[in-house]
Amino acid sequence: MSGLISLQPKVFISHKQEDSLTARFIKNELLKYRVDAYLDLLDPEMDDDAKKLTEHLKKQMNRCSDLLVVMSRQTHKSWWVPFEIGMAAHKDLPTVTYLKEFADVPEYLSFWPYLKNDSEIGVYAKDVQRRFSRILQESVTAASESFGMDSYSRLRSSRTTNAFYESLDRSLRVHRIAEKYAR
Repeated sequence: MSGLISLQPKVFISHKQEDSLTARFIKNELLKYRVDAYLDLLDPEMDDDAKKLTEHLKKQMNRCSDLLVVMSRQTHKSWWVPFEIGMAAHKDLPTVTYLKEFADVPEYLSFWPYLKNDSEIGVYAKDVQRRFSRILQESVTAASESFGMDSYSRLRSSRTTNAFYESLDRSLRVHRIAEKYAR
């Protein structure tokens, strides 16, 4: 971000290469709600250079406000997905899991919200937008006191991350009840 606050949320979509079509679908759905997304579709030559790939992923993660993990039966074979989850946890980025199919969710992902189907991507995107708008509003207020990324980082603290999880959980519960009765 080079010292500036992005005016749009951006979701880092972590996925195994075999799930690229699903990841692209999710990115397109998020864009419908004005939520940008990053997919790590890299040059094949970077695959052999772990240091370059690591630096590239760190740089991209630093530009993102959230992490969405595509979880499938293939994910457990990935070395990079857990690395990306660890980076996001270290930065306290809000994290959500998209269950592509029935897949065992690792214990370290089980306490974060998860999306069960495509229609829940919109619910998630709306909550991301709401949280991001609130953070920007608070950042503008804080900027009058002291300008810079430190104030933004303080505002996007674990307090706002936990509040986002609570809000998303409520939204998903309401959505799932509505879907159940619509059948």
